Amino acid sequence: MYNTIIIGAGQAGLATAYHLQQQNIQFLILEGSNQTAGSWPNYYKSLKVFSPVAYSHLPGFQFPGEKTKYPSREDVIDYLEAYARHFDFPVETDATVVAVARKNEGFVVTTVSGRNYETQTVVDATGAFNRPYFPELPNASAYTGEVLHTFGYKVPQGFEHKRVLVIGGGNSAIQVAGDLVGTAQSVTLTTRSSLKLIPQKILGLDVHFYSRYFGLDKLRPRDAEVGGKQPVQVIDTGNYRAMLASGAIRKMPMFAAFTETGVRWQDGATEAFDVVIYGTGYRPNYAHLPSEALSNEGRLLQHKGISEVAGLYFVGQAFQRNFASATLRGVGSDAAYVVKHLKRQLQNVRSNV
Repeated sequence: MYNTIIIGAGQAGLATAYHLQQQNIQFLILEGSNQTAGSWPNYYKSLKVFSPVAYSHLPGFQFPGEKTKYPSREDVIDYLEAYARHFDFPVETDATVVAVARKNEGFVVTTVSGRNYETQTVVDATGAFNRPYFPELPNASAYTGEVLHTFGYKVPQGFEHKRVLVIGGGNSAIQVAGDLVGTAQSVTLTTRSSLKLIPQKILGLDVHFYSRYFGLDKLRPRDAEVGGKQPVQVIDTGNYRAMLASGAIRKMPMFAAFTETGVRWQDGATEAFDVVIYGTGYRPNYAHLPSEALSNEGRLLQHKGISEVAGLYFVGQAFQRNFASATLRGVGSDAAYVVKHLKRQLQNVRSNV
């Protein structure tokens, strides 16, 4: 029996593994893919981290490169894989977890192959970016053009001469829209509310410098655990504001309904689009967790990563403890907090034996 099984070998799982290793707690990481890089290999190729190298590392192992550089997707993949090798974490890849069930004072974790692992505690580090979200929109089934999510977008090649509509006002939506400028025939961004663009640099310093200096990274959003609406803010290098101002990205209010060839706007006018890309975020997948870990609405019953089910923990949830949670710069602190409670749980179990 293991002391702990970590589900997921992305940045949340690896940060948790670091703190478990520092506490000499035996563990195993089960990873569904064939590498230790989390969701990063699934993202579009032009993606860059919003924070520079100086703020973008996991505990105990610095991100390589110039501290003012903004790492690319490939940089992060290389870093996470190097991180796992550096600490020689025990990882089993191609081991997708399909069930976590209580057994006596611990758990049985089952993978898609049917193999069972017994453990005293479980840390779910699958995060919240593993199931693309397609909101229900009026008459969506009538549209006959190409439909995809930003999760499925990789490069602008293939979108030449196409009229593209991007739905959403978050970072992914705007980044993909910007990536298509110059390749697609036209790029239109449609959102329900106004865009909130935050400059990446203020007076020559990255915005994350100010977040740390003034303690903003440590603040916790209101209603974080009960599904309350959280602020959506876009980090802008200056390019997106310029593209919007020039019309290279056309900004439109949310349309009224889909048509067979495109959309009908709120004023009744119709417009044709060849491709619709949903930049509407993700929903976590909790199907493998015991039902008692979830509310009737399907949300996690937890506080700052500590489940109401004794011995079950979470790392990598957006806004888990603060605004930096679930990011390279913040997940290490969340992992340390969870491992502290996990160690106490193991001690309690041993004292009761």
